[in-house]
Amino acid sequence: MLKKLLKYDFLSIKRYLIPLLILTPSVAFVFGMIGYAGNRIETPLIQMGMMTMYGLGILALVLSVALLPVLLIIRYFTGMFGDAGYITLLLPVPRKMLLLSKVLNAVILMGGYVVVAYFSIGFAFFVPSTYGSGYGIFFAFKLSFEFVKGLLNYVGGSSAGVVVAIVFYLLFLLTFMFSLFFTGVTMGAAIFQGKAKIAGSIGFCVVAYFAWSVIKTAIEAIPTAILVTSGAESITDPKVLLIFFIAETLLYAGFSVGLFFLNSHLIDRKLNLT
Repeated sequence: MLKKLLKYDFLSIKRYLIPLLILTPSVAFVFGMIGYAGNRIETPLIQMGMMTMYGLGILALVLSVALLPVLLIIRYFTGMFGDAGYITLLLPVPRKMLLLSKVLNAVILMGGYVVVAYFSIGFAFFVPSTYGSGYGIFFAFKLSFEFVKGLLNYVGGSSAGVVVAIVFYLLFLLTFMFSLFFTGVTMGAAIFQGKAKIAGSIGFCVVAYFAWSVIKTAIEAIPTAILVTSGAESITDPKVLLIFFIAETLLYAGFSVGLFFLNSHLIDRKLNLT
């Protein structure tokens, strides 16, 4: 049953996701070529204008990564607490499974989109530097891979164990973030009425995120203070960074489970869901 729920959750977002997956690489290619052409122009004023346009394009691409989470949050609200929610909540499946499907769907889609967005932005960012290198413009993709490899080496090497640890960290980070946002939406839907319901839900997402930022800063302050007293250089030690990765992965996993059960409890109690 979970497989069917995932399928329908995907279909509900597909009409937004596919254009986004096409638009992101297309825009990246256009602005990347603007940057590439800007390096070839010798007229200072024209070059400055093109490179300014290129910089704004890169910024817009980075900011556009936030579009999919916003769409997923809105689809969660409309699918659970909007008009479609009447049908969704009447399905003969446990509501925990409904919630699990939406969280997994969001994590899978966001994870896939992040990969597409990274290499799209990586192409746009690195392609100007390929001018005069003797390689083609698509060498920018190799530079994107090399950048990732450099990060992996910095935190302990590109061994399979390190890669697995970072992949799990990113997956649980996404799981936590959507669990947090969806819980905020549920709480907003439970409290606010009428036209203010969706605005209140999104507002709760923002409040929940900033509240978590404060909690996370407080949690990280203790080990950071210990490291500072033991020697500032230990903070940037690759082994210490890897330990932080593992510790935060466990933290995100624990909070994700807690938020999942809190959210499912609120939904089960039907707090202002209709």
